[in-house]
Amino acid sequence: MLSGKRFLITGSNGGIGYSISELFLQNNANLVLLYHKNNDNVNKLKIKNSKTELYQVNLLDYEEINNTVKKILNSGV
Repeated sequence: MLSGKRFLITGSNGGIGYSISELFLQNNANLVLLYHKNNDNVNKLKIKNSKTELYQVNLLDYEEINNTVKKILNSGV
């Protein structure tokens, strides 16, 4: 059901976001993961699926969000 589909998950480095990311990876989803500071857990997710895209972004900064979304859309994955 999730196989081959692309999902963007915020807060993917901890708690609920990380758990959701793991579940989606188990179901062969392609992930775009956003995290704020520490990237230890998202790096583990990247190792599980090399297609996983990682972006560090402060979701309180409109300009940073805008630039990150442009990068994601231009990545064409």
